[in-house]
Amino acid sequence: SGKYKGHYIHSRHNPLRESTQLIERETKGDISCALFYGFGLGYHIEAFMKKYPSVPVLIIEPEPSFFHKALESRDLTSLFQSTSLLYYINPDPDNLIEFIEQLPLSNIQIIRLRSMYGFTAGYYKQVDGIIQSYLSRKEVNVNTLKRFGKLWVNNLVHNVGELIKKPGITRLENELEGIPSLVLASGPSLELILPHLPELKKRMILISVDTSLRACLAQKVEPDFLIVVDPQYWNSRHLDWLSCKNALLLSESSTHPRVFRDLTIDGFFASSFFPLGIFFESIVGDKGKIGAGGSVATSAWDFARILGTSPIFMAGLDLGFPHKKTHFHGAYFEECFHQISDRYSPMEHKSFTYIRDGKPFPVISNNGSTVLTDQRMIIYKWWFESQMNAYPSLPTYSLSPGGVAIPGIMVRDVKDLLNLPLRREDIDEKMKRIRSYTHGIPDHDKVAAKLKRAIEELLTNLHLLADIADEGITTTEKAISHLSHGKIPPSFVEKLNKIDKKISSESSRVIAGFLIQPVIQGLLHTSTHDKTPGEILAFTKELYTELKSSCDYHYKALIKAEKKF
Repeated sequence: SGKYKGHYIHSRHNPLRESTQLIERETKGDISCALFYGFGLGYHIEAFMKKYPSVPVLIIEPEPSFFHKALESRDLTSLFQSTSLLYYINPDPDNLIEFIEQLPLSNIQIIRLRSMYGFTAGYYKQVDGIIQSYLSRKEVNVNTLKRFGKLWVNNLVHNVGELIKKPGITRLENELEGIPSLVLASGPSLELILPHLPELKKRMILISVDTSLRACLAQKVEPDFLIVVDPQYWNSRHLDWLSCKNALLLSESSTHPRVFRDLTIDGFFASSFFPLGIFFESIVGDKGKIGAGGSVATSAWDFARILGTSPIFMAGLDLGFPHKKTHFHGAYFEECFHQISDRYSPMEHKSFTYIRDGKPFPVISNNGSTVLTDQRMIIYKWWFESQMNAYPSLPTYSLSPGGVAIPGIMVRDVKDLLNLPLRREDIDEKMKRIRSYTHGIPDHDKVAAKLKRAIEELLTNLHLLADIADEGITTTEKAISHLSHGKIPPSFVEKLNKIDKKISSESSRVIAGFLIQPVIQGLLHTSTHDKTPGEILAFTKELYTELKSSCDYHYKALIKAEKKF
């Protein structure tokens, strides 16, 4: 059966029987897809395909030369004739995600070719990390959409006037090229930097996230830019009773409307990630994309990059709990903990509970020891790591010695920054020019009228799409009734296909489809090969029902937007 570096790849007596036993032993239940770590000579893959002929398979092999040798050794025509197989034959695992995205991921089965695994264990540990990162981000995205989808839609509608008035960050590209910047995130280590802010502002651009503004102003220092992109009411409370006269606001059209009511400062918008926001911007003009890794600190870093600042220094980017702390001293959430604490549930207990609920685990810190992080924050760490790989020539430094170590981000001491040359006069001159971009938005009235007409047309289309979805619900219910008495007449299948084509032809389907993404993701990541016709029809009815509900929700929200003109 062949050897590799002196070891048999499969059984030398009966490799097919051994592989069949392996598959019987290691595969159980309803598998949505299988990942094979190592191609070997293909026996174990053949055994799996015999047992699970319709389950999608991804073969991951780091050695192209070995794969070619395997093809010369055996007739593998049956494998290559299968439409269920994907191949990733590449010594670099970084581009694996585009293959993973093609698979139903509800129940992944990983099968390791143990005779070969030891030779490439480092490669497959990277693969494990990439898969885990992707699945974590996917889960977070779906859960976030379930939680905030309707809130985003409501905020977009409320902020439509701001969207017309505020220019986009496309105007700001490289406006501050070559000037150092300091991003003020809100981790516990921000306390190390705060006393030095007055001196640091003389030497660099200050970019504060919303959660850090209070601490910044307490040092009698206003940042140059304030980043606020959170849709939640409670997050807007970080800005309570705060006043900025000179800072410029960077936000996004799904931010909580209270921010724009309470902060009377000029600013810019970044482009929306959401279909309704994208629709609005197709009329008012593209604002310019900014990175979003799930945390305002990720947006702040990317904004510093867009401005052309270099190097970028990150303060308070702990992504963990150094010394078991959750926030810097004086943060809004810490004050909330104090207000609701009592002798039976003190502040320390609430901090402990917050950390515990995130299922913390230790990772390497910037100072070489360990620090607790959790599944929420490790996703941000992966985001920053990917950006360091994408922009290797842009130096980024952390000022958080006890924070989570991020490959590509080196640690610096704040004392080093105090030796940087004075730049404030030059910065203020450039900021004056940037501020001028926020005044006198051209053709405001014409753009508003055009957007009003577009919203009216969208309302008509959403009403039509809701009617089509309603037709789908009725047809599916009749099909389910027929199934309970025997089988579904072919005419119903034909009707459902026509309904699906009608939905696909409607331009408003993208906007209405936004709120039903969790349902769609559930379909895409679930294997349907063993589902009964009744289960498939039930899911189809759920899809039509959720689509109609989304159409109705968007319709009611957009009626409010129409009244704003």
